[in-house]
Amino acid sequence: MSHLLSLLLLYKNGYDAGKYVSFEEQINNCKAYYYNALAQSSAGWAANDTDIQ
Repeated sequence: MSHLLSLLLLYKNGYDAGKYVSFEEQINNCKAYYYNALAQSSAGWAANDTDIQ
C-alpha cells in the first residue's frame, strides 16, 4: 500500500516517475533503506509525536 501512496504523491507533485522507471524495481533495489525510512517516519505516529526532519 505504501508503494501506491508514494507513487500517487509523486504524480500529484508533478513527477511522472512511473512512466520512465519502475517504482517497484527501485524499491526492491533499495529495500533495506526504504523499509528503514518507513519505520523511522512512523515512529511515534500513534502518540502524535513525530519528527519530520
